[in-house]
Amino acid sequence: ATKYVSFYADAEKSGVNAMHAFNHFVGPEPRKKIKSFRSDNANEIRFAAKELGIVHITSTPERSQTNSKAERKIRHVLEGARCSLFQSGLPLCFWNFAGEHFCHAENIRRHFDKDGNPEPTAWFQRTGHEFNGLEIPLGAAIDYLPPKSWDVEKMDKNTIEGVFLGWKINPGAKW
Repeated sequence: ATKYVSFYADAEKSGVNAMHAFNHFVGPEPRKKIKSFRSDNANEIRFAAKELGIVHITSTPERSQTNSKAERKIRHVLEGARCSLFQSGLPLCFWNFAGEHFCHAENIRRHFDKDGNPEPTAWFQRTGHEFNGLEIPLGAAIDYLPPKSWDVEKMDKNTIEGVFLGWKINPGAKW
């Protein structure tokens, strides 16, 4: 296990959206990369697993011990996203960006074992190389370079002011 986490917000709890999330997380051909996975037996997850041909092991109903690790990870991500959103000063409507930002920040953050030795990052374990982008806090004021097609006058400001909401991670954790 790589400890790599992702965040896919879906207010509709749609099976099609769950399929898109699987495809984004894994990249092309998820059934070749996911041997099996566990879930709480949510309808949208069952649908996605069936459509994608992935073996789906469910937790035992009414037995929280069978999915306690997953529930603890979900709690950790939600608490982290909540803290990121609060620290950024952004309004609640940006919660989905906060969740994605927190997960990626966790994936590229260096963790240490109980003896203080560095462990490989989740990003490294997943991709085989360290993340080469910048670590930028959610909501940081940044200047973007405009597209080359923009016509900028000689003495105009040559950047666009913006707010950092997260990294663009492509399907299969491609940066």
